[in-house]
Amino acid sequence: MPKFKVTKSDRKGKAWKATGNVNGRTITVHGGDANHRGKWGVAGGKSPEQVKSFLARHGEPKNVKQYINRLNWKRGSVIGKTIEVPKKYL
Repeated sequence: MPKFKVTKSDRKGKAWKATGNVNGRTITVHGGDANHRGKWGVAGGKSPEQVKSFLARHGEPKNVKQYINRLNWKRGSVIGKTIEVPKKYL
């Protein structure tokens, strides 16, 4: 499985970027809402109801961006971590 390093995005309005090497090619994707505020007014402070609703609305991921967004909602922020992305999302 290819590994992607997730860091803070330098693109306006985006919260994170993930960079990984796939078949000798560097792939970078940006995602997340930099202005998102959770239930308690703190970025990333999501209630269990919000997480359940997000997962129900978005279903199974179809690409890298959706996969990482899903991880962010399920586990909390993955910024600063290296994650493995299954090949089926590439």
